[in-house]
Amino acid sequence: MAQALQTVLKRKLTLEEAMAIAENMDTDKDGFVTVEELVKWVDANKLVKLVEEGRDGEVDRMIAKHATKMKEKHAAAEEAAEMEGLIEGEMPSQEKSAPPPSSGIQ
Repeated sequence: MAQALQTVLKRKLTLEEAMAIAENMDTDKDGFVTVEELVKWVDANKLVKLVEEGRDGEVDRMIAKHATKMKEKHAAAEEAAEMEGLIEGEMPSQEKSAPPPSSGIQ
């Protein structure tokens, strides 16, 4: 995917940049970019038009913006998962523990 994007956008992309753009293409959010999603993205996306017009500075800023948004989104999801784990760890168990066995000595 990264190589195809580099060809279409006529520039080298970091993995994060390529992933951010691919995430934007994946309209049904199933984790896969179909040919249909790619075609729709190319037809509708401003990045491709800017590349065709030679407006490289704008393209670079937009790519960086997509990558930053993706980083923030993933960081927030990780933080939420960590918080959920902490909250679940603090919740009392619903199982009652059995009393310790008696030794028979009173």
